[in-house]
Amino acid sequence: MATVTLGNIKFNWKGAYNSSTAYVVDDVVSLSGSSYVCIQAGTNKNPASQSAYWEQMSSAGTDGTDVGTTLTTQGDILYRDGSGLQRLPIGTAGKALKVNSSANGFEYGTAGGVLACYYANWTTQSTATGSTVQVMHTSANRTLASTSSKMLILCDLSIGGQDYGGSVGLEYSTDNGSSWTSIATQDMHDTDNNQLNAKAMIGYHPNMTQGNGQQFMIQDSFTHLHSPNSTQVRYRLVMAASSSGYTITHNRRGSGGWGGLSHMTEMEIGV
Repeated sequence: MATVTLGNIKFNWKGAYNSSTAYVVDDVVSLSGSSYVCIQAGTNKNPASQSAYWEQMSSAGTDGTDVGTTLTTQGDILYRDGSGLQRLPIGTAGKALKVNSSANGFEYGTAGGVLACYYANWTTQSTATGSTVQVMHTSANRTLASTSSKMLILCDLSIGGQDYGGSVGLEYSTDNGSSWTSIATQDMHDTDNNQLNAKAMIGYHPNMTQGNGQQFMIQDSFTHLHSPNSTQVRYRLVMAASSSGYTITHNRRGSGGWGGLSHMTEMEIGV
């Protein structure tokens, strides 16, 4: 009976190509990321150049980025820039991930919104008479996240006086109180010689019964958004009477009697 040689009835995977191995038809090898099937038996016949002995089955693709070597530290983020995948190290505590100023990548920086909030209330009483500018309250020194931060100041104050009134101004310091700068506002058009004119946050002038000794106390408030352009800032409230011969009081009515309570809130806002 005749003998029929079928040869291999399936491919034989031989692994990586070895020039010293004798390969036969249907052997399959890998070389430089591509795979080849043997179509003629032979030894030392490089699959990449000996097409009479090998036929390419698949070709190597483009090498990708080894993410394991790109990301090296806990907290790293993988992103793509103009040339490929890159590593962005984790930012410092309290910073947020945001788009950079060129809008072509990411960075860590100060997030928007309210970054810090401080509150104080006090019952300490004070008086300003004539041309005296009296300090009412001084806040603690605040360390800000950035020079671009803004400060929202909200004050609710108990103010008193006798006969006439006065005004309250806001000052700030970026050297922890060594020097102070008044925050300019609008002219109140007060005909009296008020030391805080064009620097007052609130002002009042009751002119009660043309100066017959009447005393008063009111609760008034103001809000101001300030740009200190510094990484530290401190605020203080000051007050002055409407003019010489008049008196303004803080946290009490006129020359005495009823006491009051004042409040101040400082909010750092990131932009």
